[in-house]
Amino acid sequence: MVAKTSSHSIITTKLSAPECDGRLITRRALFDAFVRTQGSILTVVAAAGSGKSTLLAEIHQSLATSGTGLGWINLDPDDDTPSNFATYLVAALIRLDPGAKFDDLMLQGRTPFRDIEPLFRRLLAHVSNLPRDAVLFLDDFQHIQNDVILFFLNKLLASAPPTLRVVIASRQRIPLDLSRFRLRNRLIDVQQEDLSFSAQQAYDFLKLSHGVDLGQKDLALLLETTEGWPTGLQLAGLALRKHACQTSQLIEKFSGRDRDLSTYLMEVVLRSQPEAVRQFLLATAPLTRMSAGLAAAVSGHPNGAAMIEHLSRANLFVIALDREGGWYRYHHLFSSFLQDQVTATDPTLLSRVFERASTWCEAQGLTTEAIQYALDGQHYDRACDLIATHAATLTMRQGDHYTVLEWMRRLPERYHLRTPELALAHAWARAFSRDSDRATAIADRVLQQLRSQDGWNLPQQAVTEQSFVARVIQVMASGANDEIDNAIELGIALRKELGDDRPFLTSSICNTLSYGYFARQEFELSARTASEAYRAGHRAGVPYPTVWAIFLQGVAALEMGHVRSAFEHSGRAVDCAHTAESSRGYSSAMAALLSAEVALQRCDLDRAAEFMGLGRSFTATFGPLYPLFLAYRIDARLSALRGEPDHARRILMDGQDTALSMGQPRLYLNLAIEEVTLRLNAGDITGAMESVARTQLLEDRTLKQATTFRGEHDALKLLRARLALANGDAALALRLITMLLQQQPSTGSVSFALTLRAVRAHAMWADQRPSDAIRELDKALSSAALEQHAYPIAHAGPGLIPILKAIVERRGDAPLGGDLRVKRALESTLLTTLSTEDQSLAIAATGAALHDAKPTETLTDREIELLRLVEAGLANKQLADALLISESTVKWHLHNIYSKIGVGSRTAAVARARELTMLK
Repeated sequence: MVAKTSSHSIITTKLSAPECDGRLITRRALFDAFVRTQGSILTVVAAAGSGKSTLLAEIHQSLATSGTGLGWINLDPDDDTPSNFATYLVAALIRLDPGAKFDDLMLQGRTPFRDIEPLFRRLLAHVSNLPRDAVLFLDDFQHIQNDVILFFLNKLLASAPPTLRVVIASRQRIPLDLSRFRLRNRLIDVQQEDLSFSAQQAYDFLKLSHGVDLGQKDLALLLETTEGWPTGLQLAGLALRKHACQTSQLIEKFSGRDRDLSTYLMEVVLRSQPEAVRQFLLATAPLTRMSAGLAAAVSGHPNGAAMIEHLSRANLFVIALDREGGWYRYHHLFSSFLQDQVTATDPTLLSRVFERASTWCEAQGLTTEAIQYALDGQHYDRACDLIATHAATLTMRQGDHYTVLEWMRRLPERYHLRTPELALAHAWARAFSRDSDRATAIADRVLQQLRSQDGWNLPQQAVTEQSFVARVIQVMASGANDEIDNAIELGIALRKELGDDRPFLTSSICNTLSYGYFARQEFELSARTASEAYRAGHRAGVPYPTVWAIFLQGVAALEMGHVRSAFEHSGRAVDCAHTAESSRGYSSAMAALLSAEVALQRCDLDRAAEFMGLGRSFTATFGPLYPLFLAYRIDARLSALRGEPDHARRILMDGQDTALSMGQPRLYLNLAIEEVTLRLNAGDITGAMESVARTQLLEDRTLKQATTFRGEHDALKLLRARLALANGDAALALRLITMLLQQQPSTGSVSFALTLRAVRAHAMWADQRPSDAIRELDKALSSAALEQHAYPIAHAGPGLIPILKAIVERRGDAPLGGDLRVKRALESTLLTTLSTEDQSLAIAATGAALHDAKPTETLTDREIELLRLVEAGLANKQLADALLISESTVKWHLHNIYSKIGVGSRTAAVARARELTMLK
């Protein structure tokens, strides 16, 4: 079937193996070795009509009941772009391994990002960890010529685990490096001659499929003419069944297994059909796939289902694309022949078919297919109307920028300003696709035409509303382009003009303002403005800008040291993202990114890694700068804390390349500072200095560029102090850090201040001042303990370990009160994290320390309601149904409850909640 979701729709029949017709001759001998050999590759290279897809379908069917994971892609010319190929490959991997979490990869695959490498690396990582035997089928591989895709597939095949096998069918030589598999006897290479039918197979096929019983002489002549070509025999069977003359006379007219033969036989087959069947075949030939309803709509036949059934019974090259018999396609060779006939006899029929197909798909809610058919048929007026109707909802309210950009790519540029709705949807998508200059240019052009009424002739109210949208895009594009002061100035003025009657635009502009205040480190103002955006988004009933608002509230709260508040915001973001199924990709990724950052700030590495599975998509998707930076930073920090410094550095260098390609110097600067810092934390002083030299971080012009933003300016000064400390000049490091602490505003970043104090403690320890170092670090611990704000302290590096041990030793076994117990939990977490040991030890230590202490967080009403249902014995699915939420949201709430009250199971959570009188 075709996915009916209009926003993120992919054609799911491309992911389905054709049904294996039981009347066909088995080719089991050709793939027995493949089934038995782990890590093997089976290639099928043969001309059209040789039975490649049929062979693949039989292999697929033979494995379907074996417990093997199966993924299939029917490739077509559109898949020879990295983003399209990645989209369908990820979708196939989801079917191949349904238990895996591929949401982030699906989002990345649907995105027109400029750098495919991050996604392909993620795909390689997923494939290398497949938990069970799996087979990936790639049919019609001749369409793939893109060097980037081929390079990736070579790497995938080279690094694939033994559990993965691959089947590739192509009409042309497969341009992949398969020599190593041939040398290891793991390549099963099926050629043209292998697919040709023997005399017995040909006899059985004609008898079973067509009821044609050829004598030995006629069969030999037919085999000589067709050389056992399966499609030639299929066509011959159809012709022989219908032809009135003697069998030998018809066979003698065959000219051989080439285009002449196929054309002759197809003409014979087509002429032998009743007029109604012939007209139906020609009318449906342009369809890439068809259902009974679609076929009836384009052909005018009153019963499309009956006609398709007739074609199937008559073996007229109709292939079922699903088990339910809902969708079909013609054999490629037959489809090509039919379309040639249409072009030769009635060139206007193609255009009519595409128009009717577009109309039918629109009525069925298949918006993407409706627009594709309108574009295929060059019905650009209709395509414009459809895109203008649906694009604004997709890009502005659901965050699906890729679909809109793909439509606009196919639509000739002369139509791009056909309506203001069309142009502004395009501009909005550009603003969030790292193309803010183009977004601004389109918005400017729209405003000019609105003022001049050049060609649109809109009523004044419409002019006013579309002008507001264009101006909002201008402000957002400025923010996305890191022109923060300009975005804030324009945004404040526009916010006043919008009033309270346009909540969606108000939410969008307030989000931009909040983002700008955050960049200027005005965190309280950022949080307040994000709250306004949240309220407006709720009034508008649009989850996408609402999730953005919650994200901004959360990251501002983290900078102010309010980790518990950020934790609550992350929960709200997850809930809000799950309310909008069509926008789950972008919104859920943003919610996951915030949740990952909150978990990392508490040094809960396992939970942070779990959320980064989806949040990582920002490293290969849209802007603006901060979510992209956050995604790179979290990923790199997790790798560094797990003892993988080289991988962490590669992540950050990839981010730097992205920043350069985007023209984002501030993103580049932040990622470069992070790279040097992580190398220092790993004890690689030489490598850190190499990174400094490569990125020119200590150049005067770099510092001058950074002065525009206080955060980057201070981060560079801290880096200078850390480099001095690493090179043995503790006194200089102390002076620099002390000056930084004195200059920190009271409204500045609490998170950064914690790191400053922790590095200062390290410098004091290195300067032979252990007592001062202990006191300084204890100040940081006291500030962070209540919120369990661990990472800013851990970010000072392993140099804190001896100071932490000294603090623990001085305290000894003295009984501790609640507040000191919470501080001890933080110390335990830090020691475990900095020692890069099993993070579960830190989580267990934290839970044990918190168990007897007063909880630092209370349960929300929703969490208490959920616990009551848990106490009643409801399973997760029942909990989800009772609370009208998803099972994943139930699991998220349970995880939060465990973290808040220091338990590890449902039973313990109920008992602990009763002990704390949270349940009555």
